[in-house]
Amino acid sequence: MKGMLLAAGLGTRLRPLTHERPKPAMPFRLRTLGGEGLRAMARAGIREAVVNAHPLPEILERVLREDAPEEMRLAFSIEDEVLGTGGGIHKAFGGSAEPLLVFNGDVLYEADLSQAVAFHEAHRPFATLLVRRVDGSAPGTIDVDVEGRVRAILSADPPARGLTRFAFTGVHLLSPEALGALPRVGCVIREGYVRWLAEGARVLAHVDDAPFADLGTPAAYFAAHFGRGHEGEPRVSPEAQVAPGAVIEESYVGARAVVPGGAVLRRCIVWPDVVVPEGRLQDAILTPRTILPI
Repeated sequence: MKGMLLAAGLGTRLRPLTHERPKPAMPFRLRTLGGEGLRAMARAGIREAVVNAHPLPEILERVLREDAPEEMRLAFSIEDEVLGTGGGIHKAFGGSAEPLLVFNGDVLYEADLSQAVAFHEAHRPFATLLVRRVDGSAPGTIDVDVEGRVRAILSADPPARGLTRFAFTGVHLLSPEALGALPRVGCVIREGYVRWLAEGARVLAHVDDAPFADLGTPAAYFAAHFGRGHEGEPRVSPEAQVAPGAVIEESYVGARAVVPGGAVLRRCIVWPDVVVPEGRLQDAILTPRTILPI
């Protein structure tokens, strides 16, 4: 099975940060957001993946090639115009004879993808959607019957009798038949799954309630750095230049960043290549072009 990281979105909610880097290329702790998805796929045994790209494709490719797992071979599908999630998958894999795992490049999701792959291979549905119990942390609604079959998607009405509502995680597995039925342009949910379900396609839900975060806004992106798992991680890159006298408290400092002796950083995220100004900064994101208070 191959993988695809969806990374061609405009990231409008994350501006001005996405004026400098596409969302999946944005630093996360001392790695990258998109690299987290690639590592999740690699842990499931996926060794080849395609990343689609539209804004700032050169930056995306350079950053993700640096951060990708060594065992994974990456290719990039450049979109001159945004094709949407369905169109992007179609451009990269339409007509493929092998199944595909799709991972949304702007989420953090700690699911065991090896279990999802095994589930899909064992049941061989048209497609498998990874879902979580609805708790407000994931977009999209998926209504599932007692046998695990998806019966409705994006419904504005309460779930019908006998159905349980889940939240879509942005991770799904597509059979070769589904890959052959993708829209050439548009959303894979609205122009794909909605139609497929109406036509009677057998789409299954695989429930994995692993921690999930949609980093769609600067505040959410900032908060995720200090969430689960950050306590034991290194926070200052060994490639950063930190002068004697600098104070760094509960902050992340990226590679090649320069922190002068008169700087005080408290709960800050410093991107690579940033020259930190003298003085005190707290609860802020520092990029090479801007300082964004949170």
